[in-house]
Amino acid sequence: MTNQDTLFDHDTDEELILKRSIKELELWISEVNYLIEECDKFAKLASNSFKKRELRDRFLEMIDVNYAFRNQLDAYKNEIPKYKECNDLACDLFYINKHESIRNHYHNNLLTYRNLKLLFFNDVLR
Repeated sequence: MTNQDTLFDHDTDEELILKRSIKELELWISEVNYLIEECDKFAKLASNSFKKRELRDRFLEMIDVNYAFRNQLDAYKNEIPKYKECNDLACDLFYINKHESIRNHYHNNLLTYRNLKLLFFNDVLR
């Protein structure tokens, strides 16, 4: 754990929010990378073992969606140093709202993936 990860009594509210946001963003990037790998395995299973081309194609589409989302997360990660330079409430709120928007996108992406995985299991376990 680095000082960047550690929360201190003397941290300002902005520093606490920034540290939490960075930690959350790193988790999202890790999870999206995992989803890409898992979708690839499900696509191969759907195609090779179960001969379900439609399911394979949906997992391949999900891979594309997750690559695009990961690029968005990487771009946001590159913007975070700008948040450290904020010196007024409007700037702080801009980045807080941006983070919330990405959190909602992450959540919706995860729900879509879970539904696709459920569809896969329901289809192959018939």
